[in-house]
Amino acid sequence: MRVAVVGVGGVGGILAAALESAGQASVTLVSQGSGLAALRRHGLTVRTLEGRLHHFAIPQERLLSVDEAAASGEAHDVVFVTTKAQKMTSALDSLARLVGPSTLVVPCMNGLPWWFFHAAAAPGGKHTGLRLWSTDPTGRLSREISFPKVLGCVGSIAGQVHKNQASWHCQWPSEKNRLVLGDPAHPGNGPSDRVKTVAGLFQDAEIPVTVTHDADIRSKIFDHLLIHSSINAIAALSRGDCGQVVDDHSGEELLRDVVEEATAVANALDPPLRLSLNADDIIDMYRGQYGLRPSMLQDADSGRSIEKDSVVGALVELASQVGVETPSLKVILHLLDVMDSAASQRAGFGAFYDLSSADLPDRIRNMNYEIAP
Repeated sequence: MRVAVVGVGGVGGILAAALESAGQASVTLVSQGSGLAALRRHGLTVRTLEGRLHHFAIPQERLLSVDEAAASGEAHDVVFVTTKAQKMTSALDSLARLVGPSTLVVPCMNGLPWWFFHAAAAPGGKHTGLRLWSTDPTGRLSREISFPKVLGCVGSIAGQVHKNQASWHCQWPSEKNRLVLGDPAHPGNGPSDRVKTVAGLFQDAEIPVTVTHDADIRSKIFDHLLIHSSINAIAALSRGDCGQVVDDHSGEELLRDVVEEATAVANALDPPLRLSLNADDIIDMYRGQYGLRPSMLQDADSGRSIEKDSVVGALVELASQVGVETPSLKVILHLLDVMDSAASQRAGFGAFYDLSSADLPDRIRNMNYEIAP
């Protein structure tokens, strides 16, 4: 069986290593830039929280750039999409060439997926067929990734790429690595054959990933959205890790406000969702988790664009559609927009002088400046 992992960041690297260690399939990694160069130079190395070191010398022919993947035209049986949601559209050209008539596409990303309100996934409701600008701004995702090929996925993988991009570190115990899968095109009481196929890819993996099934995958995805719109976004803005956010009175209070607003949005949807998480659950989940750095915080610290539109932006846009007020979410979205814009300007300043941020003197890196139109 041929499997591709598109996007080898914190999540993609851990998933790719788990798949490679299981040995159930030939795994192709699609990356770009310095990340791809590091993979070609060093291979894929993962250190678990328990201290175990796993190294995989991936053959060069299975390490592809986005352009090489687009030119290959070689369809795979399963494609895991682990890019940031904001990069999904730009990855479409390569993704389309990896997908054949019987390929399963498993988007393992944060936020609301583009198919969330597809007629087959959410039949017979007032919001069936709704397309959100924040999750599919051009409509290309809906047009070019056939809904019947998609498996719904909620990924709980806490990985971080080491600064020199030579290794990946797991941020929590291996037994907490989980994928929850659902087949929105074939809803039923038990896992479909498609879900069983994907679960089998992780059998006997040295880096364990537990795969479970949930028939109501849309509700599970929204549960996950509660987490990322609250603790993930607050961590990025405050630069505090998960433990610091929930152990701070103001952090906890803001988290509760955000979860209350997001839950109100979920409760206004038709067809309805059945959420299983609330603010207390999320706080208990992350209480004392010092050092656990969620993805938005990692991106903010690295000056990368933040995965905000499909998470916070989707909730704000959806709230406007269903008539729910979300003042806290709106403020968080505005602040994340400003943070993203400032990071982009700093990156542009460094690129103009052929410098990385690390190369700039503190007085320049931290200065306030304007970019002339």
